[in-house]
Amino acid sequence: MLTDFSLLADHSVYFVLIGSFVDVFFLTGYIFYGFALLSSVAILYASGLINASEVIIFAYIGTMTASYTNYAIGYYFGRTKLIKKITDGSKAQKIEKYFTDHRLLVVMIISRFVTLIRPAYMVVLGAMQIAPKRVLFYEAVIAFCWVTFWAGVFIFGSQVMLFITRVLFSII
Repeated sequence: MLTDFSLLADHSVYFVLIGSFVDVFFLTGYIFYGFALLSSVAILYASGLINASEVIIFAYIGTMTASYTNYAIGYYFGRTKLIKKITDGSKAQKIEKYFTDHRLLVVMIISRFVTLIRPAYMVVLGAMQIAPKRVLFYEAVIAFCWVTFWAGVFIFGSQVMLFITRVLFSII
């Protein structure tokens, strides 16, 4: 039985980094989705092993590493004959035109916040050869918002949800 928590205390930020990578990486994102990461991080935070800034920094680094890895996999493997056959089809061309218009940011925001799409959308954008600078810049901003939103939810809980509700009702 493990009674010495020094390993966990010394390396807890790496658990956040690895967990966030596994949450977003396309091969593992469907197996280990956000709830596992959030519950683990909440326990580490509640026990005082990590603080809020460590959660945000290391979750962001892990998320960005996985997102950029997904994009690179799609970008480089998207040139294979099989993938090119799919992406050169008429439906794929329509989707690519939709992405290259000014709707790319909206598509990426929605894809980030929908659990079933999150692990795969960067692979698809890479395979379609969507402009890397634009995609990677948007992803950096969107991932930061996503990480800070979820960190805020588990750190401040109902206060964040109450704030969002008030903002939404004031808009309506």
